[in-house]
Amino acid sequence: MAGQAVTFTVINRAFTLDAAVVGANGAVVVGNDLLLQPDASSAMAAIRVVAGRGVDPLAIQHIRNANCEVSGGIQVMATADNSTAKYFMYNCSVAAGSQPIEISFSANDTQGACSVTKEFEMNVGTVRPWSLAAPPLYELDQCAGAARLGRVDIPITLDDSNGLDLSPGDMVVDAGGAQCAPVPYSEPRSTHPKVLTYSCTNLMAGSYAVNFVVSKYREPPGVMKAFLRAVARQSFILIQNGSASDAVIDVAIAGGLTAGDIMSSNAACALLPSSVASGSLTFVCRQLPLGATTIGFWANKTGCSAADSVVVSVASAANLDTVVPVNPCAACEQCIKTAASFAATVPPSAGAGAVAALFSARCAAEQADPVACALVARAIADSNNGNFGRRPAALCYALKQCLPQLGCRVTVTNSSNTAQNYTAGLDACTSNGVVSGPPAPPVTAPSGCGADADCASTAGTYCDTTAAAAKACTCGALGFDACQLRGQCSPLCAKRDVVDYMRAQNSQMKLCNTTAPTPCVDPADTCAPLAANPRLAAKCFLLTCAGGVVSPTPCVGSDGVCVPAERLAVAAKFTDDRRAIVVTLNAPAKAAKFTCDQLFLTSLTAAKAGGAKAFCEAAGTTLTVRLPPVATVLPGVDSMIIPANQTVLLHDLTGAAFKTSGNLAIADADSPAAPVAVLSAPLSVSKPCGGSPAAVDVVLDAGLSYDPSGRPLSTIIWNLAEGASAPIAAAIAAVNARLGDGTNKTRLVIPADAVSNVSVGTYVISAAARSAFSPATVGASATLKITAAGKAPIISVVGPTVDRPFLIRDGFKVSSTLVPESVCPGKEVSYLWNGLDDAGQPWSSVRNYTQKTLVVPGPVADVSPDQRRTLQLTAAIVGDEAFAAVAAVTLRAQASPLVAAVRGPSDFKGTATIVVSAAGSYDPDDPRGVNPLAFDWLCQRDDGKPCFGAAGRGNVNGATWTIPAGTLETGAAHTFSVTVSKGSRSATATLAGVKPRPASVPTASLSRACAGPCPPKHSASQPLSLVLALPAAFSDAVVSWKLNGQPVAGEVLPSITIPAVSLPATGDDVTVSADITLDGQTGTAAVAVPINKAPYCKSAASDGCLSVVIKSATFPTAEFVASVPTANVADDDGDVQALTYQWGVRAAGKDRPLLIDRAASFRFTALPVGATEIYVRVSDAQGAAFETGAVVLVNAPAASFDAGAAIASVDTSQAIATGDPAAINGAARSVAQLAAFGPPADASAADRAAFSAAVDTRAAALLSASGDAVDSSDPQAAQTAAASAAEVLGAMTNVTDAAKAAALKICGALVESALLAGQAMPPSAVSAAASLIEAGGPVANLPAENWRTAAQISIDEVAQKAAAGKLRGLLDALAQVVDLLAQGANPADGVLTASSDGIFLSAANQPGRALNGMDVAAGAAQVAFVGPFVAPCTSVNDSGVEVTAPCEDGVLAVTAQFHQDSSLFTDVRTKAGLGILVAGDTTTTVPSGAIVLSASGQDPTTAALPCAAGATCSAAIKLPLPAPVAAAARRLLAQGSGVDYTCIRLASNTQFQAEPSTSAVVDTTSGSPTVTCTVTRAGTYLIAATPVAPPPSASPSPSPGTGGAGGDGGGAGGAVDQTGETAYDVPASTQPYAFDLRFVGMDYAEIMANTVERLQFRSDLVAVVAAATDIPRSSIQVGALTEGSVRATVTFHVPRDWTPAQVNALVNAITTNPDALFDDNFRATYGFTGVEAALSAATPAPAAAAGAGSLTPGAQAGIAIGVIVFALAVAGGALLYWRRRRMAARALPGEFDSVGAAYVAPEDGAIV
Repeated sequence: MAGQAVTFTVINRAFTLDAAVVGANGAVVVGNDLLLQPDASSAMAAIRVVAGRGVDPLAIQHIRNANCEVSGGIQVMATADNSTAKYFMYNCSVAAGSQPIEISFSANDTQGACSVTKEFEMNVGTVRPWSLAAPPLYELDQCAGAARLGRVDIPITLDDSNGLDLSPGDMVVDAGGAQCAPVPYSEPRSTHPKVLTYSCTNLMAGSYAVNFVVSKYREPPGVMKAFLRAVARQSFILIQNGSASDAVIDVAIAGGLTAGDIMSSNAACALLPSSVASGSLTFVCRQLPLGATTIGFWANKTGCSAADSVVVSVASAANLDTVVPVNPCAACEQCIKTAASFAATVPPSAGAGAVAALFSARCAAEQADPVACALVARAIADSNNGNFGRRPAALCYALKQCLPQLGCRVTVTNSSNTAQNYTAGLDACTSNGVVSGPPAPPVTAPSGCGADADCASTAGTYCDTTAAAAKACTCGALGFDACQLRGQCSPLCAKRDVVDYMRAQNSQMKLCNTTAPTPCVDPADTCAPLAANPRLAAKCFLLTCAGGVVSPTPCVGSDGVCVPAERLAVAAKFTDDRRAIVVTLNAPAKAAKFTCDQLFLTSLTAAKAGGAKAFCEAAGTTLTVRLPPVATVLPGVDSMIIPANQTVLLHDLTGAAFKTSGNLAIADADSPAAPVAVLSAPLSVSKPCGGSPAAVDVVLDAGLSYDPSGRPLSTIIWNLAEGASAPIAAAIAAVNARLGDGTNKTRLVIPADAVSNVSVGTYVISAAARSAFSPATVGASATLKITAAGKAPIISVVGPTVDRPFLIRDGFKVSSTLVPESVCPGKEVSYLWNGLDDAGQPWSSVRNYTQKTLVVPGPVADVSPDQRRTLQLTAAIVGDEAFAAVAAVTLRAQASPLVAAVRGPSDFKGTATIVVSAAGSYDPDDPRGVNPLAFDWLCQRDDGKPCFGAAGRGNVNGATWTIPAGTLETGAAHTFSVTVSKGSRSATATLAGVKPRPASVPTASLSRACAGPCPPKHSASQPLSLVLALPAAFSDAVVSWKLNGQPVAGEVLPSITIPAVSLPATGDDVTVSADITLDGQTGTAAVAVPINKAPYCKSAASDGCLSVVIKSATFPTAEFVASVPTANVADDDGDVQALTYQWGVRAAGKDRPLLIDRAASFRFTALPVGATEIYVRVSDAQGAAFETGAVVLVNAPAASFDAGAAIASVDTSQAIATGDPAAINGAARSVAQLAAFGPPADASAADRAAFSAAVDTRAAALLSASGDAVDSSDPQAAQTAAASAAEVLGAMTNVTDAAKAAALKICGALVESALLAGQAMPPSAVSAAASLIEAGGPVANLPAENWRTAAQISIDEVAQKAAAGKLRGLLDALAQVVDLLAQGANPADGVLTASSDGIFLSAANQPGRALNGMDVAAGAAQVAFVGPFVAPCTSVNDSGVEVTAPCEDGVLAVTAQFHQDSSLFTDVRTKAGLGILVAGDTTTTVPSGAIVLSASGQDPTTAALPCAAGATCSAAIKLPLPAPVAAAARRLLAQGSGVDYTCIRLASNTQFQAEPSTSAVVDTTSGSPTVTCTVTRAGTYLIAATPVAPPPSASPSPSPGTGGAGGDGGGAGGAVDQTGETAYDVPASTQPYAFDLRFVGMDYAEIMANTVERLQFRSDLVAVVAAATDIPRSSIQVGALTEGSVRATVTFHVPRDWTPAQVNALVNAITTNPDALFDDNFRATYGFTGVEAALSAATPAPAAAAGAGSLTPGAQAGIAIGVIVFALAVAGGALLYWRRRRMAARALPGEFDSVGAAYVAPEDGAIV
């Protein structure tokens, strides 16, 4: 037997893993080594780890030494063999050291069988500095215009002694227009430093920037600059008097320039001759005025130009603090230069996404505002090829560093031919940002037509862009490209809608042949004579088209038209979703819309169709019956009857009624949609922790199951498909046994006590849904995994998990709900989301996301419409990952529907050119129109005749249709419609009732009024506002309004608000019209408003859409589980599964949201004792909503309840360990409610302090955790986090710096989330934000101010800047918040308000006409607007040109902030030791709060309110005065002295200015004293008060007083004998306890001068404290009143057998919060601002010996000491409170307590 040996070798060439350093932040990369910058000790290295073929990239992991994290998802790169490889990027943090760093990565193959490791070493050292040096200037002998000169040799000194060993070959030279090359270098490389020589040719005189870049190590370039430079010796000049000053400016010149070549823009600047020889010229500029002056210098010598400029500011020391306005154009110029340098780095081939990424990186490097960076980056990504990012002025406009209205001129470098500087205005379309700069990018114009006018050379054609492939783009004023499709010229007669229109008309015109035996060919027709039917005669014509003109030919040669003898409905069939029935008619019907109960007069049919809720629409030969969810009509069972006497469904030609021939059967759809079963269940259920009873029920919810018809499911059948469990089976049997339809069977609840009896294991539970149309069922199942205690969290995915749709543009959010009690103490939860594409590969948009709720902002990358993606959530207890709960969610991507919008006139002057515009149409997925929409226009006349004659149809130019005067027939009504399309998507909008009228007929323009751009559809749950713009010629016309043709009673103003309840329940578009009558002529303006129907509750039961189950009703463990039976919720024009549920509580009229998500149920916990209103608001994506609620009652705990123990038991660490923001928020609310409940009344001071400390500690920890967990990409979660944070902040006694920082972090995320989402903030969120800002006290990092203080005034600049920074931070933060409030303030809402404890915010958007006479309240402050306010309005003039100009019908936003405490404002002066207005004046104070007023459209420089030209607009600001201040003012006036009140305005960060044009109107007579200032510009306003002394003769001399207990008092009242008033009989068997009370701010002199008032005060004082302490009035003694405001000793004579607890209770009642003893009436009557109380040192010793029931002297002393310490703490808090409520002591006008003329300042430490 023969054999043969075979030798073979197996080589694995693919199974490899490679890693290399490819970049570093802050270091130079040399191979895999790093060289750090000299001042750096560490860097971040970017390491690319490449998986060879066969290696699983998901299995790559870092295993050694360096601190590395994955950056981004899997990426793909090309390899040397023309294949691809997948790789990850790692960011590794490394530090410099003497030893190499070992870095290793490992991975498995795709089968998990083999592993591979990649190791390498990294040396990390430090780069020693190197430098470049070059001479700055070269003299050329001549300048010959454009002629090029010879060679210049430039020596470059290169210091590379750091050991990098550079050579000339390592240098790259960029010399602009010059040509520079290295001269051969012969020295050895080891020479340090090196002198390299570059020979530059092709030069002419000018300034050249020659960049020498060490390319080898990518270091920053060394730059050489030269030519002309101007420098002011003093850029800021402070003069002691006068109004002008001289300035000295040095001008350095070179490049062949001489002194005679230099010119100045300021004629007052003269050359100092003595400076000519020096080469640095000196100019003296005479008498520069106060303010900033820009002085330019330039030279232009035979074509060689150069220029420079300086800004000199002159200020006067007359008012010692002088503010020089900052030149906004300086900041703009700096932005232009920075943006231009960025634009120059953008590669020409970079697309929009790449440009946006480059911008984001640069923006972050510049440390710019991250929100602004993100918004501008998004704009770049949305722009055409990223061109927006290539345009410096466009970027600076978007960053708000430049404002178009300022008209700034900036100096830039023109590098197109020469490196010359020149100054020009801004241009958002050029590459350098200024006019005449190169376009960015160069403009190209594709061929093809863009408008009908382009086809004028070929008669009868139009421009067809519906199938165009090319586009033309032009740059707009703000730097965005406007793109338009380019099409081809096509015959108008062949246009599809023209052909269809002619065919439809001509097919109806079957003329009778009266000479034939049968006049009509069709035996079912009859001849309708024209003479007997005027409607038919008017419609009888035939259409022909020639040369692009459609012409009607009247019916001739016949006496009639053949029409059906009977107008019948011949067939009826359900649509596939069974939401409608389509009825076929045997002839065209007159277009109409009506409720179906007007058609189906038979009660049975009408009721089954849904009665008045069913809506019918007739169009052509089709009648569509839209059925509501309450309909019961069924196919094959029911039929319809249309009686012949109905009047709504009529034949189009004759007006005769349609009918049915008997009963018309209703057939089922051809492909009826089946019901959809959706089942939500916990991914895993663990046993209760520690064997305790289960905390919560386990709920499986099939409530999102639905029938596509919108009707209730007939039933839901539950089944235990796998596994055996008696408790589960019992729960299923119970739910299946319920009566009624599927609405009652949507939730399967396994009771908490039953969960403990379910065995550990896996169970499959199914829910089968059945519709009313078929007995078949469709099921869904859920796997329920029961684990041992603490092994897995109980967590559920919120919403559907199968085929869940999302819009690519909007992104998506997938939430999960955690049961916090399932996380046992000491355990921690981890979350991991990953995504897979439709090929099962990792999806880069979702990779290793570790939050509980997954939020992916839009636009979502790597997905196209109709593609599906799979998400996987893994939730595990750390350490028990094997028991992890795992869920899969499939997503379906969708493109956004196109939005079509058309606007134009209704009645209009027939002699005017009109424009019908669809420019408001857009693609939400392409907001900048990069890929333009195609527009297909159609015009129809109401009488059926052609719109246009021989004159043609005007000019259609994409989105606009311009129609010349006389083209449309006067008196005829026209309907214009436009269909916008892109790919397979399309949308249509219609403008009806366009009618030319004679010039004498009044006309106007009617439009919706919204806060900003109106949404495509108006939400039916919101009132609808419209405004009518009347031309001046018709301003006296009478206006009457109609809604869908029905009069609106009582509305005659040129604006109207229609309540939501008046909008049609059908949800169809509404037409609002205004009839305008003048001089017997009436015209009409109308607008059709698309309506977004609100979701609603289908159930008529009071609790049909809210179920509340009481789990516990006792504080603090009260729990109420509320749920919305989703089967009872309908949204006729939306997806019920996509509805959002806002769960919250409402108190004092304010909403506090607790959860905003898709969750249809919520556990209410942490509720206060008593009644609480809970609510749920169910809304769709457009904001239409309905709300329902309930009141729950929480019982007080038992008397033995210990709040201290309860607060100690709040386990904040467990809530934080869950990683669940909802759990953290819930714990925060629990802490807040326990704090509000407080310790028992008899708690000791120590216990109270311990309680407060426990609250503060837990609150601070939860705030910190909430700040870390809040996600700025999730606006809903940010709102609830902010609400809970604001609540717990209010409970804290000591808000630490860390807590403040956390508050500001949460607020920042809330604001950022709204800005990034482009959403307004509701009042509840704004209130929370205001509370967080107020508590956090933000501080701005202020730049150096352009202000100076005269040398003789000493100020504390550090303290002043700190105060100014705090104020600016507060105002900037609140300005952003109130602007977001304004974005949601629709005109119909009036004024939206929000507030914290001391800050009140208001916002309104109103037409200028409506704002006139409107009051806007912000807390106790009020602003009344008067005048013809204006805002931009867009209109079309008689020539057809669209113009935008200010008008009174435009909507403008106004906002107001009222700060009850003005101390932060006045601190910017007082902290520096300055007076409010003038540095040395300390008598002027600010008794009011501060108000900040703004208006959109206010002048950017002067802040003048936006007003009609030549008119005056004002705002009357009414600020409240504290009652004691007003009372003091009244007393001073009575004494001959008084107070001057002045309106002052914050002029800068550190200065106030009096408003000379305003008058302060004082009203101190009312119960609410005020000062009113009438101002004409926006800004920050306060009231300054300056005491005015009376004449010397009016100054009484105060009498010396004698003090002492029981004596006559002191001060002015010292002569008054109070002995009789203080007489008192001490009750027997009592023990006295005396308290010293001080009534702060009360006028001692006044009360001592009025015996009646003094006696009444004593009596009232006894009554108040008796009521507060339950001690008889006869046991209370009031001693003599003494000075110091007013002091009184109040002694309580209590029974001697009182226990220590009773004494403590009395002490606490008096000293803990003495202010609370006195109501506002008592306070106002006696004119004090606060009360101080302490146990008196004169408290007598006990009369009896110590014993049971009495106090020993030692015990008394202990109580006294404890009470005094506690009282001091309370007093400190009161001091802080009153200062926060009013102002710091030095900012107040003293106490005004003296009866003399002298002004009495507050006492040291006084609470005022």
